Amino acid sequence: MSITNPMGTSDKRAGIVYFLALLETTLLSLLVFAKPIYDRIVLGVWQRYNIILEWTLSLDLHVLLSSILIILLVFQSILIFTQKPGQISKLFSRLYSVIILYSLLFCLQTSWVVYARISTLERQMVFYASLIFLEFFLIRGYLSLKNNDYRKFLDSFIGAFILLGVPPILRLLVPIYILIFGLPSWTQNFQNHLVLSSAVFVYVKLFLIYAIAGRLQQNTLIVFLQAFAILLIFAFLPCRSI
Repeated sequence: MSITNPMGTSDKRAGIVYFLALLETTLLSLLVFAKPIYDRIVLGVWQRYNIILEWTLSLDLHVLLSSILIILLVFQSILIFTQKPGQISKLFSRLYSVIILYSLLFCLQTSWVVYARISTLERQMVFYASLIFLEFFLIRGYLSLKNNDYRKFLDSFIGAFILLGVPPILRLLVPIYILIFGLPSWTQNFQNHLVLSSAVFVYVKLFLIYAIAGRLQQNTLIVFLQAFAILLIFAFLPCRSI
């Protein structure tokens, strides 16, 4: 495996930055969700900071579909760093086609979870926007792969992968917020701050990844659209001081 030549390209800086970003997001997801999944399997319940969540069918399906998608993307990322110059394998292309189709099922089920379990339209908009951009990145990656534009494919793939980091970032921010503000309960305003903060954090993270990798100019439009979406949601999301 050569992290300096992803898919046979000579863009060493982007290769190293993207490899570290993929590794960090994967480890973060494992770190954050390992215990909740373990509790669900062993104890039979979903818990969030000693709060038992009701109607677990939607969460069971969501976690199952999310886990499968992450596994597919991780396997695809391994293939990215093992492709030889000019020899993109059929397995690589076919797996990505499977990911595209599977992601549609994932987005539909996730939309159901968001609609059924989140009470306010403003917070729903944050997650819907993330799903829209996730599909945008995946489809742009597919078109780039068809045109043999491997650098743009890498940009798109990393964008989709990083967006899957919104839920673990959200859960990671909870103890930090409680430590800072000492909130005793899950108030609506507290949840508004959490959801919006996680979206902003992931957006800034992706912005910095592109910038450090030297690929910001090539992704100006999508970066601008994400920033515009966050600002638009912020204008409607009531986030009073907590």
